Amino acid sequence: MNFLERLADYYDKEAEKFHRTRQRHRPEFDILAEEIRRRFSRKKNIRILELGCGSGRLLGYLQKKMPKKQFIYTGVDISRGLINIAKKDYPDATWKVNNMTSFLSSTNQESYDIVIAIASFHHLPSFRMRVTTANHIYRSLSYDGFCFLTNWSDSKRFRQRFRRSIYTALRKSIVSFGIYRPNDLFLPRKSDKKDKIFFRYYHIFTLQELEKIAKISWFGDIHQFYLDSEWKQTHTKNDSRNSCSIRGKSVFIDNDNE
Repeated sequence: MNFLERLADYYDKEAEKFHRTRQRHRPEFDILAEEIRRRFSRKKNIRILELGCGSGRLLGYLQKKMPKKQFIYTGVDISRGLINIAKKDYPDATWKVNNMTSFLSSTNQESYDIVIAIASFHHLPSFRMRVTTANHIYRSLSYDGFCFLTNWSDSKRFRQRFRRSIYTALRKSIVSFGIYRPNDLFLPRKSDKKDKIFFRYYHIFTLQELEKIAKISWFGDIHQFYLDSEWKQTHTKNDSRNSCSIRGKSVFIDNDNE
């Protein structure tokens, strides 16, 4: 069972608990809503692709927050259990069980106005897969579209909470001669059954690494920052909770060929 299959197995087994304990909207949703208002103030119909959509709470939030907008929404998740819950709550949306890279590889050019990955991009297990996924995101966006990513950050709080996992990752990086990176972590999570512990894969990004991937994938309009414990913007990693990366699709013109 590979990293993504393990992740799907975890969320399938924990789908009901995950849905039950995540009824409130994430603070990042408000940042996303403001970005939508800023970029699409005159646009009524907005095509959204959410990668790692879970049970669909973002769609519910957007419908309540912006009732005058028509969201043509597609949600993709590797967990069939979470997708089944989403289908019941939001039957008019499109729901797909797949990993994000595989799904994006078959999308048409300019299929979406917004591509969103909230706390899901960090589960991709290799640099090649991250770049491939970012390339597909760029291709699938309309030319006035944007991508919105959030990921866990390497904060002081994070290092204190997962210091054992961080030490294990560092040791694994050394003995594998760099095949595994120190920021490739397997983080423990208890299941509803108290004696069962799952280990989920996370890649903990720096803003510099996220920017590198964005530029390789031709994104030109890049705005990145950390969010602190009160969900306010900060550029200090130690005080952060998550990172946020907003990437607009840019059109490049080769003046030499005009």
